[in-house]
Amino acid sequence: MTVNKELWTQLHENPSTTSIDWCWLPGWSFAPTVFAELYQQLPGRHWGANIHSTTATFTEQAQTLAAQAPDNAIWIGWSLGGALAMAAATKSNARSIITLATGASFTQRPHQQGGMSATQFEDFSHQFNTAPAKTARRFLGLCSQGSRDAKATLRALAEHQLPAEEAFDELTHSLAWLGDYQLDTQNAKSPQQHWYGNDDALNPHGLIPSQPSCSSGHAFFLRAEGRDELLATLKPFVQNTQTTRNKQLVAQQFSRAAQSYDQAASIQQRTVSRLLEQIGEISGHWLDIGCGTGAALPSLLALGAEHISGIDLASGMLEQAAQRKGLLPNQVTLLQADADDLPIDSNSQDGVFSSLMLQWSEDPNTTLQEWARVLKPNGLLAIATLIPGTQRELRQAWLAIDNQPHVNHFADTNTLKLALQNNGLTLLHEAQSCLQEDYASLPELLRGLKAIGATNVNPGRRVGLGGRSALIQLDKHYPRNADGTLPLSYEVIWLIARAGA
Repeated sequence: MTVNKELWTQLHENPSTTSIDWCWLPGWSFAPTVFAELYQQLPGRHWGANIHSTTATFTEQAQTLAAQAPDNAIWIGWSLGGALAMAAATKSNARSIITLATGASFTQRPHQQGGMSATQFEDFSHQFNTAPAKTARRFLGLCSQGSRDAKATLRALAEHQLPAEEAFDELTHSLAWLGDYQLDTQNAKSPQQHWYGNDDALNPHGLIPSQPSCSSGHAFFLRAEGRDELLATLKPFVQNTQTTRNKQLVAQQFSRAAQSYDQAASIQQRTVSRLLEQIGEISGHWLDIGCGTGAALPSLLALGAEHISGIDLASGMLEQAAQRKGLLPNQVTLLQADADDLPIDSNSQDGVFSSLMLQWSEDPNTTLQEWARVLKPNGLLAIATLIPGTQRELRQAWLAIDNQPHVNHFADTNTLKLALQNNGLTLLHEAQSCLQEDYASLPELLRGLKAIGATNVNPGRRVGLGGRSALIQLDKHYPRNADGTLPLSYEVIWLIARAGA
């Protein structure tokens, strides 16, 4: 989905061949830049939010953060920010969740170790109301207590603390969240890690199961030993939580839809027609990767291609392509193959054409590396693919019901351009547009998706649609046009690139 940049600020971006978004939520009274020495060393895009509010409840703030955050992000929060990350992740399709010095509650509860007593918390709240600047400085001391170099930790924290008097209303309101929130780690289904520092004066025990740091204090991650340990664990943890779709399952879905595909695939037809318009006259040997039922093959021949190899992993699609009229055996070869492992000689193709296939790739860089391999010097690459925002209406409706993955994750424009660049492909032209299809009812919309094979094959998906009650809820939350129809949006990008000489 499109990130709300009024709520989320992009803190940093490290070039990466895969699309990874991070959501950083700081502790009470701090700005997200407190994490700078962590996010500057991690791949992907890093987003931070001012977690404070003057009106919202804790639950409402978590819901707002989830609704306006990037999809499939890694959520990482410190103290109160960790609590908000946990609560928000129950409302979003989070890739994973990491908390730092976050307890099940901030104040003491029956049968719970640690936490500030209710009396101490009331006293602290009263002091902040009467002397905000002084009390905020006291809070720096509490966060630094237990650190092996408390003075250095206090100085580092002070650089990122919000001005107490200027932010008084926000800090006063969100301070109450610290006293009220209670978490249950079972509510979030994403992979989790919960870290805490030794001798933490505020949250001596993290969420269960917790991971003790070799560093100490509430802000243990600011110390070199704590930061390095955390980074060493985060990098493989991120890799381990990257799930992949089963390619054979995707192929089976499309094979089952092969006979109904052409009648239902209006968006796909509009997309391929526009891609054909953008390449102009061509010649020589071309590949059509993800050729499906072969809709583009006659047009590629008409534009001047002497021979085309149509490639698809779905056997049912190739069977339909073989029945397409007007294709002569000496002009077209149909091959069942994986787009990441083409049975084609290197430097053998004058062009590669692919419409609405690349979005099924788990790693666009790896896929484009293989496509670049088969291109001759100065060969042409023509791609149409989907980017974030696609099927946003369906995704948002499902998020109101559960946090299971119901809509695919799409690589964004920057990731695609970087992958082209990494593989020696020079971008010649790009265009982007939102194509929308409208349906009379939810059953018609779901039938339409099934007819083109675009059903849910994500890991961790719910088997089936969840029954009649889930569909009733989905219908209730699905947005409508003014005429009562149900919109379904597709954000499409067209890219034309050329291989090096």
